[in-house]
Amino acid sequence: MPTIAELNAQIAELQRQVAEQKAEGRKEAVKQIKSLMIEFDLTVDDLQVRNILSKTAKVKVPSVIKYRKGDLAWVGRGPKPEWFKADEANGVDMSQYLVG
Repeated sequence: MPTIAELNAQIAELQRQVAEQKAEGRKEAVKQIKSLMIEFDLTVDDLQVRNILSKTAKVKVPSVIKYRKGDLAWVGRGPKPEWFKADEANGVDMSQYLVG
């Protein structure tokens, strides 16, 4: 069974090989890209990649009702509804309308 030091040495050697292959692959990729750019008369502006994630639809999570008075409800964000303001002005304890 190899020692930890031997395994670390193997890992380091493999990482070196990966870096070497990436560098060589990168050189070849750049060469191919330049060739295609010349062949199709492309510019760097033609290659601009847009962030795909920014175009994905964002999932909207419905707001959770925070206050309820009979059929009336408010999520606690945005302007206070009239029923809430009226009860608040009359000194009603608003904690009685808290949901959950």
